[in-house]
Amino acid sequence: EDRVALYTFAEPMVGNAAFVARWEAALARAKVFRVTHRDDAILFMNEPMWESRGYAHRAGEVRCAKAEAPDSWRAVPPAGGEDNGDGGLRLPPLNMLDHCQYLGTYVGPRLSS
Repeated sequence: EDRVALYTFAEPMVGNAAFVARWEAALARAKVFRVTHRDDAILFMNEPMWESRGYAHRAGEVRCAKAEAPDSWRAVPPAGGEDNGDGGLRLPPLNMLDHCQYLGTYVGPRLSS
């Protein structure tokens, strides 16, 4: 059986838990991956605000480094059960442009000379 595969990069939260449930039901037969990395400052700073307003992420998050190939990605446990290896302390990423770099490719705005 052929299955559709969908990869999103730095996907924001787009709805509440009911929306997420309908999304996941509609795509139950597809392989859906939400690719993120720890240095993405936009995701790090915005997620608490959206969560406080009832927004939710769907399952399927995989974590990578900015320049990693897909074969080195790893799944993130549901409900934020990830061990960061830093005793739970996490300093915020500071470079906003890291939001624009995935798979070693920069896809954001460029300054012209």
